[in-house]
Amino acid sequence: MECNEFCDKVLALLEDGLYRACGLSLPYLAESLGCRCGNAGEVFEDITGIPFEDVLAAFRIREVCSLVRDKGVRLVDAWKFSGFRSFREYRSVYGRFLGKYADCAGLWECG
Repeated sequence: MECNEFCDKVLALLEDGLYRACGLSLPYLAESLGCRCGNAGEVFEDITGIPFEDVLAAFRIREVCSLVRDKGVRLVDAWKFSGFRSFREYRSVYGRFLGKYADCAGLWECG
């Protein structure tokens, strides 16, 4: 599998909900998809311009916010359905993500 195809496939899998899997990692996806691109993290960031961890965080935060905003799920419960291992992890990732992408803050408000 070529590197561009690998990145496209990873993004498609995330869109399909794979981000909900706890412990998801790019090396695991690379191995599972048969990617022979070398360092999957560097390749992914070079092609997409964004680190995989940030893309994964965006999908998970978007899910939490959607559950809270659109379905009325309490924030302290919503993280359980989005791939975070704990509420503490969610809060840490959310804070780090918004600190890094402050210009996108309006897209990720949950309440």
